[in-house]
Amino acid sequence: MKPVPLRELTADEIGSVEKLAHSRTEAVRRVEGARLIWAVYQGEARSALAARLGVDPETVRSQVLRFNAEGLASFNDKPPTYSADEVATVIATALTNPKSLELPFVSWTLDRLAAYLHLNGASPILGHGRIMNAARTGSGQDHSFSRLVRQSSLETSAIAEPH
Repeated sequence: MKPVPLRELTADEIGSVEKLAHSRTEAVRRVEGARLIWAVYQGEARSALAARLGVDPETVRSQVLRFNAEGLASFNDKPPTYSADEVATVIATALTNPKSLELPFVSWTLDRLAAYLHLNGASPILGHGRIMNAARTGSGQDHSFSRLVRQSSLETSAIAEPH
């Protein structure tokens, strides 16, 4: 997958990211995000960075995308939210028999679902980890992701693969 370029940082952002990346008193999640962006800014290869930090390359890509969109606010610890369309796409795909999509397997795994969604134009934030987050934290609406899946599977059990 092609790396996402880091947008140009302002002088204030450079100072803030560097300071946060070297902090010993800030929240770990904020420091880790800043370390990742600081390393990308300094030109470290994405694959080497992912290996050094012990994260998936998609995590590096997602953090860069988030920083490009939100700037320093991307380091704040907040659960991701998902649009109704993103949740519906995941649910509809998960409830579709892979054979009907001419895929060489009969059931979805999380990896297969994430890969299929990515290859078919789903939002770039809907990677493996984001699907898991959605399942754990809900869709950002007043209903949980897992409740939507249960409700949808009851309504569309005819298209769901038998267990």
